Formats: sequence, structure tokens, C-alpha cells
Amino acid sequence: MKEQKSFVFVVCGAKEHLDTLNFSLRALKRFSHFSILVVTDLKRNEVAIDHPSDQIIDIRVTESYNHHQASIYLKTGLHKFLPMGDHLYCYLDTDVVALNANVTKVFNQYITPITFATDHCRMNGFSPQAINCDCAQMPNELQSLIDSYASEFKHLMKNQALVENVINQWRLFKKRFPLEQAKNEWFDGLLKDHQELQTKRAHLLRLTSPKLPRHRLLYNYLFHVFPNYRRSLGIKQWKDLKGNVLLDEGPDYHRFMNEHGFFCNTNTNQWSDAEERLVPEITKTYDEFLADHNLRLNNSEEAWYTAAGELLLPNITKLIERNSTYWYDAATDTWYDKHNNRVFVNECNHLKGAIKKDFGVEVTQADWQHWNGGVFLFDKDSIAFLDTWHKLTLDAFLLPNWKTRDQGTLITTVWKFGLQNQPTLASQFNFIADYYHPTMTYEGDLTFRVKDGEPTISPSLIHIYHHWGDKDWAVWNDVENRILS
Repeated sequence: MKEQKSFVFVVCGAKEHLDTLNFSLRALKRFSHFSILVVTDLKRNEVAIDHPSDQIIDIRVTESYNHHQASIYLKTGLHKFLPMGDHLYCYLDTDVVALNANVTKVFNQYITPITFATDHCRMNGFSPQAINCDCAQMPNELQSLIDSYASEFKHLMKNQALVENVINQWRLFKKRFPLEQAKNEWFDGLLKDHQELQTKRAHLLRLTSPKLPRHRLLYNYLFHVFPNYRRSLGIKQWKDLKGNVLLDEGPDYHRFMNEHGFFCNTNTNQWSDAEERLVPEITKTYDEFLADHNLRLNNSEEAWYTAAGELLLPNITKLIERNSTYWYDAATDTWYDKHNNRVFVNECNHLKGAIKKDFGVEVTQADWQHWNGGVFLFDKDSIAFLDTWHKLTLDAFLLPNWKTRDQGTLITTVWKFGLQNQPTLASQFNFIADYYHPTMTYEGDLTFRVKDGEPTISPSLIHIYHHWGDKDWAVWNDVENRILS
């Protein structure tokens, strides 16, 4: 018998969740002809579901569960409420939105016994969200500072979309100059994961820019460059006073450029391609490009201003560091006090310990790349897995140290079944659009890049788990235009 493929949503409770579902239903119907089922407890719902009634499965959930618990009960128990037989299902959270016709290809990703996508963080980073520990609890003083600045500059936060738009335009502008891209790849490779040295290099480049007037260049070299930087004899290699290489245009650099199809005439210092055609150099610096768009970045404050000096977008972290004894390490997402003691860290191993203590399951990788429950594929071969996940989740409802989530018990189930190395969905089928992601960039036209140098991703299913409906966010506006136009 031919396998029947269906999408399935779960929802119950507040109007905001039903409105989210109705938007996502509209999107999915636009791009897929497969059947769509909605599992719900109709008596809990504040508004109607915009979907044919014969495709809505009404399940009465015990009144002892709140709406959140009821939704998790239905989600982890889908195998009890759906006809399994020869069906292959794709579960979607209500905030997962279809963006194109490739959405139906998600079914080709199924690998028995069950297939999930990965999350955007690792298990130890998710731990404070699953367990009632104090690791993600900021000191009152620090929290008050954050709240105070957030309130003070709330009216400026809308400018984030404006700044991001200009930054994306800069990225698109640079793509017109492939030589610049190759140079950036080389120099970024030298200082990868060394933010302090990257800042020093940027400072050195500003000081020695050939576009500066001759008298300014001479002044910079005498009073700023020579006292703080050293250049090796024979090759263009600059170091700081500690011996860290900031710039290197020696033989390895030219070999790298040659491998990328660019060749330098050392007499004229001009670059050509393999056909000896001159390759254009980039025509603007970053600062010049920003100025053309009425923007200026204050590097010490990491804040954005208009060209006239009006504050557009502050960096609240930097404000707190300048006006308190706390400081922040972006690399580890950790706040420290003046004695360098950690006062807030967004990761811990309490979930790992709770899984062992409460369920007797040993997770051997504290930073395991755990799965995200927003999209998963399942069929009759998934029943044993789903039954265990369902039972563990209901048990966790009764444990005071566990928060009401399903991903902690999902991790438990994965390791209990020995599926920690199970292949996962391609990211295009559950692309988590993290508004606060430190490296992810929005390239426009619903295309993203998670890190510089990595390929772009054009999602078929986008997971908008926060900032849903945010009109100041370019991503949301483009999603809405795609679905409603």
C-alpha cells in the first residue's frame, strides 16, 4: 500500500497560539497539497481554528493540566491519537512557517525510527531552560541595570532593523568585488576567534589607509603605528608589541590568492585574473559606505550614530561595563563581577545530572548537539520512541526540578534508545531564525548565513520562536509578505 503523507500541528489554549497556527496553516496550504491535521482540545481554545473540521482531531485532556502541559501531552502522544498504519507524518510547531514548494521534500528526509532537526544550541546551553537551577539567574543589580537601559533606550531599538539593513547592503556591495572577498577570507583566517586582534588589525588598517592625506599618514606612522606595531623586514607582515601577527602579505598570502584565481604584479601592485585582466579593488571602505547611508559606528562604544552624531542604536552591554563593576565575555556568553567571578552563565550541566538522577540515563556528552522538537518525522516504526518520550514527559511534570518542557525528556529518550548519532533533518527544514544569534546574518529575500564563510541557506520551513509579528524585524516583514502577498 502506498504510504500516505500528512503534516500535523498541535495547539490548544490562548488566542495568540491559535492566531499563530492560523497563519502557519495559511502558509503551508499555499505551498503544499498534502493533507494537514490539527490535534487539539477544542474546549480549551479561545478562538476558532481556520481549517476544515474533518481535519481537526479533538482530544479531551485532563483538566489537571494547564494549557501548556496539555499541548505537550498532545504533541508527545500523537501516536495515540493519529492513525499510524501506512502513514508518514511531519509534525510542525505552530510557529514553523512554510516558505516555498520545497517544503514537501521534508518527507524524503525520514530515517527510521524517527527524524528530528538539531537545535541552535547545545545541551549544556539548553540546560538552564529545562531545569529549575539558578545558573541563568542574574544578580538583582545586574538585572536592574539591563532593565533600566532597555527601558531608557526602548524607543531606539526599532533602529536595529535599519542598521541590519545597511549591514546587509554592505555585504551585497562587497560581493561585487571578489578580490576583496578572497582577501577577507585570508586575513580572517589568520585571526579567527581572536576578536581583540581583529580589532587591532582594523585599527592598523585605518591608520595606514592609502586614501589618507600624506601629512596624516606621516603623522599616523610616527605617533601611532611605529610606537605600537612592528613590521618584518622583506615581507609585509605587521605584528603587535606582543608578537601577534595582525597582517601577513608574504609568500603564503600570495599562494592563497593564486589558488583563488588572483595574481599580483609586484611592480604595479595591481591584481589580475588568470586571463591577465585587471581585477577591480573595492571602491569604498566600510566607514565610507556607512557614511553614504547616514550611519557611523563608534568602535569603542560599539554603538551606532547618524553622521551628524545622533545616537541611533546603543550597545547596552558596553554601557553596563562602563557604568558598573560587571563585564561580559561574548565568546562564552558569561557575565563576571569585578573579582572575575562568574555571576551569570547561560549554560550548565544540571540537565545532564537530572537525566541520570531522575531517569537513570547516562548522557556522556555534556555539550551534545541536541534535537529541536519543532519539526520531526514519524511513522509506525516510531511508536516505541514516542511512547517513551510521552511517558518520561508526563513523569517530568511531577518533578519540581524540571521545567514544563518536552526537549529535556526528548534528550533523555534519544540517549535511552542509543540514537544520539541518528542523522537529523537538513537545516532548511527547521531553520531557527534566532533574532539574537551572534553570528547569523540575514542576506535578504529570506536567505540567511549562519557564519561568515559558510554557504547561505534559503529555508523551506522557518522556525520563528520569538519576535513573531515584529514589524521592526526585516525577517518577519519578508515572511509576512511572502505568505500574504
